Amino acid sequence: MMLTSLATIARSAGLNVVEQPGWATRGHGQMSGVKAVVCHHTAGPATGNAPSLGVVQNGRSDLPGPLAHYVLGRDGTVYVVAAGLCYHAGAVLNNAWSNNYAIGIEAEATGTAAWPDVQMDAYARLCRALCTTFSLPLSAVLGHKEVCAPKGRKVDPNFDMGAFRARLTSVGTTPASGGGAAAGGQSIPPANNNQEDPVQLTPGNKSTSISCKGAKELVISVAYDSLTIHQCVFFGPYNKAGDKNLLKEVAPSNGTVTDHYPWVVPVPEGALSCSLWWELAGPDHGASVQLVF
Repeated sequence: MMLTSLATIARSAGLNVVEQPGWATRGHGQMSGVKAVVCHHTAGPATGNAPSLGVVQNGRSDLPGPLAHYVLGRDGTVYVVAAGLCYHAGAVLNNAWSNNYAIGIEAEATGTAAWPDVQMDAYARLCRALCTTFSLPLSAVLGHKEVCAPKGRKVDPNFDMGAFRARLTSVGTTPASGGGAAAGGQSIPPANNNQEDPVQLTPGNKSTSISCKGAKELVISVAYDSLTIHQCVFFGPYNKAGDKNLLKEVAPSNGTVTDHYPWVVPVPEGALSCSLWWELAGPDHGASVQLVF
């Protein structure tokens, strides 16, 4: 299959889109399907909006292009490069993350400098729109450093993927102010008013109670390795006997949440609080719970 809707998908996210000539027929053959979105950074020059665009489209002496489906400029502009299979993932740990099934996004970045807010907002909006279009879970958005084989072969992108996936739960497909990029090219900063600061889970064997009144989802992300969830229980209002009304008890598959896949938990209607029992190794490990409203 050729992914000829890629430009339309990016525009549905309210982003400024540039279609590279011939993109709709460019690729190393057809895609076998879409099972993942793999995020990269170019490790390119420190100046310019998308100086690596030509390399991504045309390739290098040792690897012919296209090398990704999209290039994301520093100002949030999305350049649509190819609709077919692209050489971006290389050797991977799971076939579902291979070039045959993964949409590749190369974001212009040195890998050391800070990311512009408008670029990160566009990155999140684009990934969320792709998940919506192809019916992918947000956990299918992965960094090159997460999918590569052997593990450690790649370091991109150089931001926390767990936090990035948590951000996807709150981002819309259109900017709050309706523009993405204004007519003159001035980027509109992101608005993020439907989530609170995440609750941090510290190493150890612990428990906590989180107020979740009005929340739609809990997103539990791990910064490194894995988190064991012993129990996650939602409670409603107190009953006549003065006891909390238990609404639902859930747990992740195999009882663990890993740094590759955040655990997204729908909050039952009427829930006022959530009690969570967890075990986390340390001291360099960390996890968080994000409430999404």
